[in-house]
Amino acid sequence: MANDNIWEPGQPPGDPQPDKTNQRTESPQSGGDKKPFSDGRILGLNMLILVIYTGLCALTSGGPIFDAFLLFVHVLFCFVAALTYKRWAWGLSALAVLLIGVSTCVGILFNVSGLQI
Repeated sequence: MANDNIWEPGQPPGDPQPDKTNQRTESPQSGGDKKPFSDGRILGLNMLILVIYTGLCALTSGGPIFDAFLLFVHVLFCFVAALTYKRWAWGLSALAVLLIGVSTCVGILFNVSGLQI
C-alpha cells in the first residue's frame, strides 16, 4: 500500500473532495458580476448631463438662476457619490462640472443681460 490517499496531495483523507461538477458558473452576459463604471465613463456621463441641462436652461427666460440651482445639485451629488463609492472619478467629475458649469453659467448671464467685461 504505497498511497492510500485517493484525494489530492496535501488534503487530509478525512476531508471530502469538493465536487467540481456541481459548481455554478455564471457567464458575463447573465448579469452576475456587475462591473462598476470606468472613470472615463463617469466623467463623460456627468459632462453629458451638464450639457443637456445647461442647453435647456439657456433656452428659457430664467435660465442662469435655474442653471445655477441644477449645477449646485449636480456638484453636491457628485461629491456625495465620491464619498459613498470612494472613487476619485466622482470627485474629479464634481470639480469638472463645477468649473465648466460656473463658467458656462457666467457666460450665459453676460450674454443674456448684455454685460461686457
